[in-house]
Amino acid sequence: MATPRAWMTRRQRDAYEAILEHVARSGLRVGDQLESYAELARRLGVSVTLLQRVVPKLARDGYLSVVRRVGTFVERLPPAGTGGAGGPLLRVPARASSGAAPLRVFAAESGRWARSLWRRLVSAFEEERPGIRVQFSMSAEETGPIAGADVVVVDSHRAQQMAGSLVELPSEGWPAVSGLLEPLADHARRSRERRHWPVMLGGTLLYANRRLLASAGMFDPEAWRTPMGVAEASDRYLAGERRARAGLVGWALQDVWAPLFFLGFGRVRLDPVAEELERYARFVAEAPPPRLVTLADANDGMYQVELLRQGRALFVMGYFWQHPFADPDTWAVLPPPMREGGVPLWNTMDVGVRRGASCPGEAAAFARFLVGPRAQAIVAESRGLVPVDRAAARKHVLWPILDAQMRHGWLRETLDQEAFVSSRAMRIARSLEEVRTRGAEPSECVRRLLAYEPGSEFTVARRGSR
Repeated sequence: MATPRAWMTRRQRDAYEAILEHVARSGLRVGDQLESYAELARRLGVSVTLLQRVVPKLARDGYLSVVRRVGTFVERLPPAGTGGAGGPLLRVPARASSGAAPLRVFAAESGRWARSLWRRLVSAFEEERPGIRVQFSMSAEETGPIAGADVVVVDSHRAQQMAGSLVELPSEGWPAVSGLLEPLADHARRSRERRHWPVMLGGTLLYANRRLLASAGMFDPEAWRTPMGVAEASDRYLAGERRARAGLVGWALQDVWAPLFFLGFGRVRLDPVAEELERYARFVAEAPPPRLVTLADANDGMYQVELLRQGRALFVMGYFWQHPFADPDTWAVLPPPMREGGVPLWNTMDVGVRRGASCPGEAAAFARFLVGPRAQAIVAESRGLVPVDRAAARKHVLWPILDAQMRHGWLRETLDQEAFVSSRAMRIARSLEEVRTRGAEPSECVRRLLAYEPGSEFTVARRGSR
């Protein structure tokens, strides 16, 4: 039994041990979520206040992980034998009969939906390879667990940054490049080495509140093909005093600079839409919540998910991974508002095997499993992120939107995200954030945007390979 710290009170020590015993008896595994404080207090016969004092101590000792506004998760299993007089109740997570350490897998994600998807993927892999036991962890912060993992699944930008700590993936057992979605296939063909491989991807979506807008006679997707079309629809709906007091959000937009790329910034000249650009910059500067709510206003990246769950917004500029939280009776899912030449923002989750993995063969097997047909089919069924396999992606509920985005034209340069994120174009685009957060002059921001020469950076270097 783990020994709680000596400076705890007796009641705290008893609660500390009771929680560890509960984890052991319940058969919870690393990454599983505990019940709410209220439910756990009822099960253990202690007060919620006592749990609020003890859980942080268990987190400091490495047994639990507390994610604010999400929940409490198992970070490390208690020692075998925890559980009192009943004897050992835990199976030590190791391969059958080998006694070796478990295969350690880390994914840079968070939230109950992502955890449910990864639990299905891990369970399916263990069914296929019963001699391997997976110890799984996840965190959107991408800290700590990466260092001790055998297999990592992170976004493509992070994968590019850490490529030097990943091993070259073996050629056998991997799908053909031609089976990938475009433009992932083009990117894979150009790559000179294979240290990480795409597993899932997602792009931007426009969620329109069909229920509220239709009841007001304002459901008109054709009018929302530009950012200002969305903004003006929100203003018209909220113009009435009664509606303005109803606690509704007009437009929830995480990155205020995203519409610049929808308009074609970095790829085509913005002079033809200079007026639209000026109006949008002024809107960002002057529209207070609830007309516009951004990440800067909400200070919480999960605020869009809550708005989708509650149906308390007119428009949410969201992402594929948020789709499981959108009630189809409330939300209509649309492509983002783009002019010709504009592009939706998107990203991939890549898998790689760490150098020095304790079980490199099993790590490579798990990585191959993730890009194989069974795992890709599970991803397709999830209703969130899209599998990278072309055949599996066509079975995803959001395939029509994704297909429309691909036919419209993706900004393929974003696959080289290290170059894209550090580019001068992105730095100029992000200056729009200062218009909202620091009171920067919108006209000066627009001047910088119009002065940027499209294709002056990474776009020109890759133009011939499209």
